[in-house]
Amino acid sequence: MTLDESSINVFGYIGAAVLASAAPTQFVTCLLRSSTKDISYLWLTIFICGLVLLFTYSILLGLVPIWAPLIVEMLGTFATLILKINYDFFHKRVYTRDVGSQCNNDVHEKFIYNGDNDSDLNL
Repeated sequence: MTLDESSINVFGYIGAAVLASAAPTQFVTCLLRSSTKDISYLWLTIFICGLVLLFTYSILLGLVPIWAPLIVEMLGTFATLILKINYDFFHKRVYTRDVGSQCNNDVHEKFIYNGDNDSDLNL
């Protein structure tokens, strides 16, 4: 049994859709948690370079099942990078332990916005 080209492309489109859903999902997770501390700039840089190179390659060869979902993947990754820069430089967090409380596991999270350290949240 042999598959024709359109049947083979179905595998490409499905695989690309699954992979393309990864970056937007990561972006939404970062938004919901208000944190990107577990994502490194090195990983983002390498990943974005790989996406751009693969996108260029697939455009030059006319591989629609590859480049179409790469657009979604690149948008999600760039959005995550912007969110990381925003959280790291404009919404800094300082975690402190409250030793004087009844329970030693109380964690206080202090948000510092442009030097303002008046807002404390208890977690």
